[in-house]
Amino acid sequence: MRRLVVALTLTLIATALPAVADGPPQPVQVIANVLSLSDSQVVSWMQLLQARNAAVEPLQQQLQARQQAIAAQLQSGTPDAAAIGVLFIEAHAIEQQIASIAGQTNAQFAALLTPEQLTRLQQIRGAAQVCPILPALEATGLLAGW
Repeated sequence: MRRLVVALTLTLIATALPAVADGPPQPVQVIANVLSLSDSQVVSWMQLLQARNAAVEPLQQQLQARQQAIAAQLQSGTPDAAAIGVLFIEAHAIEQQIASIAGQTNAQFAALLTPEQLTRLQQIRGAAQVCPILPALEATGLLAGW
């Protein structure tokens, strides 16, 4: 049974994300290890990632087209402020759609977790908020000697 789950995981990864011969992509492996995810949780998460990627890809293409149109307007001899404004508004709406999809995927992932795994994830998210200060502490020497 375990080999079947591993085989299914590898098959999903091959279609959902860049193929890696040794198993899930390294970020997925790291998270799976840190959160102690079961094989079935990894499979479910990979399905969520595949669905997210499929939903976000066309939106990213639309966003890139808007950004290119904005750049073209700004580089033209006579940029049209109204057209640029419309493009910015459209780009912002697309960014909100992408953020919404990411939020839904994150909520679905959280629903896959046990209470202990969810607590660990929340602790990591809390610690991540502190991480931007680490380079400054290192640069000023405040990390040394503690």
